Amino acid sequence: MKTQIGIVGAVVVVISSSLAAAREDPYDREMCKKLEPIVAALGRLQAKNKIVRHKDSEFAGSKWQVSLDTLWALKDKLRDRTVGFSKDEPSYLGYFLTASEQPSMTGRNNPYVNVSKEMTGTLGKSVAASYEMVLASKIAKSRGNLKPAQVFTMAVEATNGDLPLAMLVAHNLLKEAAYAKREGSQMSVGFSPTELGTTAAVKYRQLVGVKNLTVSADSKGTEFLMHPSFILDKLSNLRPDFDKHKSDKEGPWYHTFGLLFYGSTAQTGRYGAQFLAGVENVTRYIGIGSKRSYGKEALNRCAGQLVGKMNDLEKTYDARRARAADKAAAIKFKGRLIQIRDTVEAYKWGKKIAGFARTGVGSADEVRTLVRTIYGTYPQGSKLREAFRRGYVQGQH
Repeated sequence: MKTQIGIVGAVVVVISSSLAAAREDPYDREMCKKLEPIVAALGRLQAKNKIVRHKDSEFAGSKWQVSLDTLWALKDKLRDRTVGFSKDEPSYLGYFLTASEQPSMTGRNNPYVNVSKEMTGTLGKSVAASYEMVLASKIAKSRGNLKPAQVFTMAVEATNGDLPLAMLVAHNLLKEAAYAKREGSQMSVGFSPTELGTTAAVKYRQLVGVKNLTVSADSKGTEFLMHPSFILDKLSNLRPDFDKHKSDKEGPWYHTFGLLFYGSTAQTGRYGAQFLAGVENVTRYIGIGSKRSYGKEALNRCAGQLVGKMNDLEKTYDARRARAADKAAAIKFKGRLIQIRDTVEAYKWGKKIAGFARTGVGSADEVRTLVRTIYGTYPQGSKLREAFRRGYVQGQH
């Protein structure tokens, strides 16, 4: 599937690029200059081991059919444009990416919406919050005039280093804000299946840093709402001054992070993102998609190029972390070779090591030192570290 996307994507990118060359305008240069610092930001985060390896990402699992979801929905979108009917499936990523509405309106039955709005992140030390609420808090509390690299870094921090998840959360939050502004409505940044009550609003207003954060609660649960200006007013305008669509500041922002999400998943990568960007540009050009927008078309091409550079960094980083993990995890302790290569092994070793002091394999201090060594092998948020921790806790009971 990835190879097929790459071949088709390469053809589409060539056509799209030739259209840009024929115009010979400065849109590409201006857009690429504003997105390029994201690569350096990724490098800095990797240098601090703040990025989770691809195999430990939320989107490494087989339940996320990213490439298939998007291809089928894109096919239906094009058919709907040209023939007049469609079989869009609301749970598809492609449906979600191309729907002209707030993600919250697409619905929580769509897993790509739910993963960023459900209360699985944390604010402060231990208060449950959605990943969108965590990112919204960082943006709302900033000084403003944010650049893409700054929002990129905030999103990675909000999701504990899970790059694909971070890009999806940023896309969802920014698209939610964009369409809320266009519709003149509130934006939804989180949902809890529990009815939290009105007192929750006071606590979350302080944590998120948004004075007008409101809570809509009923028997179905609690939804957190805020005005989109708290997000949009903090963003810089990515469009060049000569762009006639400059007043649409928000559009390029969520488009960028949508492509970065698609390109950062191991299932699709750079060719998937370039394919997606190329398809949109070509359909704009031949009149079966959205209207022409030189700024967005340039952004699509630049984001596609950017994903390629990010993928190169990620491959090098993953390989380096894999070598370091193999070396560090192959620990000799009292004649035993401890090797952790997946979550099953991590859990088993955690449970076994918890009993070392009790069974006389090593002293309590030696076991604590061993545990700290293993924890230090994996970054905070890593699935291997979490599996080891669960096993260790279980083994102590």
